[in-house]
Amino acid sequence: MKINQYFITNNESISIDDAEFSVYSIDDFKIYSHSKLKVNCFENEHNALIILGDIFDCFNPDNSNVDIGNSLIKSDTLKKVLQTLDKLTGRFVIFVKIEGSWYLLSDFFGQRQVYYWYKNNKFYASSSDKLLLDTLGVTLEMDDIKQQLSRSNYFLKIHEHWLLGKTDWDNRLMKLLPNHYLNIQKVKQEHIPIYVNRTSDKTQLEKDVLNVIKNSINAYSKRYDLRLGLTSGYDSRLLLACSLSIKEKIKYFTFKRNDTYVRRDVAIAKQLAKRYQLHHQTIETDDLKPKFLNAFNSQFLVPRILDKTKNIQWFQNQKLRNTAVISGNGGALIRSIYNEADFKNIKTICKAIEYEPSDIHLKALDSWLKSAKVYASENEILLSDLFYLEIRLGKWGNKMVHELDFANIEEFTPYNNRYVLFSLLLNYNEAERKAITLNLLEQSTEGITKLPFNPKTWKDTVKRIIFYEHYKKWIQKIK
Repeated sequence: MKINQYFITNNESISIDDAEFSVYSIDDFKIYSHSKLKVNCFENEHNALIILGDIFDCFNPDNSNVDIGNSLIKSDTLKKVLQTLDKLTGRFVIFVKIEGSWYLLSDFFGQRQVYYWYKNNKFYASSSDKLLLDTLGVTLEMDDIKQQLSRSNYFLKIHEHWLLGKTDWDNRLMKLLPNHYLNIQKVKQEHIPIYVNRTSDKTQLEKDVLNVIKNSINAYSKRYDLRLGLTSGYDSRLLLACSLSIKEKIKYFTFKRNDTYVRRDVAIAKQLAKRYQLHHQTIETDDLKPKFLNAFNSQFLVPRILDKTKNIQWFQNQKLRNTAVISGNGGALIRSIYNEADFKNIKTICKAIEYEPSDIHLKALDSWLKSAKVYASENEILLSDLFYLEIRLGKWGNKMVHELDFANIEEFTPYNNRYVLFSLLLNYNEAERKAITLNLLEQSTEGITKLPFNPKTWKDTVKRIIFYEHYKKWIQKIK
């Protein structure tokens, strides 16, 4: 994958000889960026900083990358940089030299991915694991278990190639997880401190959260033509409510595929569009074409071909320019979809996320738990929430965002904001957060909760009758 990607190295013998890439330097490091990727560079005395991608200030929606970068470069310590990033959102990676050391930082959810590799005292990083390996001229290295998973239709259809460890398909490449930064000199991922405070004023906090979401959407609209996907779920409903003040700037859409739950989304979306007089389009998707499949498959080490890949094909066929999709990715974290009681140990976690307790999954969870337990305890947050943030979003939730780069489409989510998420995680208990999205919706727009959320379908009834959840693995293997 080249479109919208970057590559970083301090190995002077490695370069990208491609007219579509530009190169920037900080000390011995070369930062290569594709022509579609925004790049902004800043210097202040001995410090330097490069922003790759889009960064937004949800408290000052008019601020540009340059405005934000000029503020960040004035920070004289890494701590001050991290504190400033706490209230920013977007999809970005920042390479920064500060206090004589080099670091890689990303947006809260890590949606502008970071794969990295240290080899022979040289550093390599990229948003695309395939671009990284291709640039180094090395082939994919997978162990036998990963090879089996890459060929497993069950692992693709049910888990969508969600590997739990810090590595992905290639055993040598590490991935920077959300809520971490990379200390390049120490060869170490480190947790980002939590800077938000506890508050007793929940009314003001909820107003602040709504304002951040609204301002984020407003900020996106100043740089991109926006599209917002409507479903029957909670997260897109809240985004809709927070976008109504600028609805004339947004094209709302719902993809229609041959799936019972998608048809449910279409039905609810049409009612919402009629009620709020939206510019809404129901989009019929086509079967994947050989030309698209060949091109798509060539861009990934192990391509995922799912039913929703048809959405990417549709976007690519439109040849859209300067377009961004607003998604509800990560919004489920607000509602605490996992039960904390299920996160006692690696085996109970496997059961909770419906993974077989095989060595590869248990070892990955054990490695993550060592630092996660300490961080969760020190900050008084739920381990189940930390898992969703760091492992589910970091290793699964960002795959579709990366795949959309193939169609030259950006994706942003207002939930990708440390201030918003940690304010809610710290100030509401597990039970309270089950209803927080409904509370926010009712405060934002009168009557918007009257239409049902994810109403039951005939498929849900059949699944209950045949105990589908118990036999799901075997049913999928037969299919």
